[in-house]
Amino acid sequence: DLSVHGDSMFHLTGDSGGIPNVVYMADNHVREYREREYDLLFGAHSWGFRHDEPNFRWLPCAYDQQTHYEWQSEWGGRVIDVGFVGVLYPNRLAVIDTLRSWGLSVALATGRVYHESNDLYNVCKVALCVSYNGDVPARVFEGMAQGCVVLADPQFDLAKLGLESGKQLLTFTDPDSLRVAVRIALSEQGEAIAEAGKEWVRGHSWRARAEEI
Repeated sequence: DLSVHGDSMFHLTGDSGGIPNVVYMADNHVREYREREYDLLFGAHSWGFRHDEPNFRWLPCAYDQQTHYEWQSEWGGRVIDVGFVGVLYPNRLAVIDTLRSWGLSVALATGRVYHESNDLYNVCKVALCVSYNGDVPARVFEGMAQGCVVLADPQFDLAKLGLESGKQLLTFTDPDSLRVAVRIALSEQGEAIAEAGKEWVRGHSWRARAEEI
């Protein structure tokens, strides 16, 4: 009845054979998804490629309820200040190096997925979310679901999602604002922000996104 192309790592080509087909464009901030024609385009980012086409629908990233969850409910049990799992692009390394220069403990990993990633974030107070190109990545939603304070750089769709720095997450634009954000994140106020983020993200699971599609 319906063909859903949701994987950004391969290119689906050819005719759909008359079956209604849609694509979830998780990377429409860097890719155009023109390998074939689609009846509907669901873009993770409201401003990315093809967002001005009539069959485009904004559908932000989300989190997986089975693999992104909080098992460390005690704030004091989170023994590492900051965690990050992902590709260490230069802009991300610059932030990480700054945090470490301030004496903060930072846990890093590349290639950890599912429960391995979840276990790392559950021992960290802060989930660092430095975007690749101003996009709101799934890492924002995942970090909230894991009970962390999400610490993010400027990302275009945060306000459209109803997220506000100091309420459900913290944002920074430069070293000075980063220092302030980290100080808040590691305080009792940070714990309250983590709780607010966890409550906000409940309605943003991949199951909810699939139902919308």
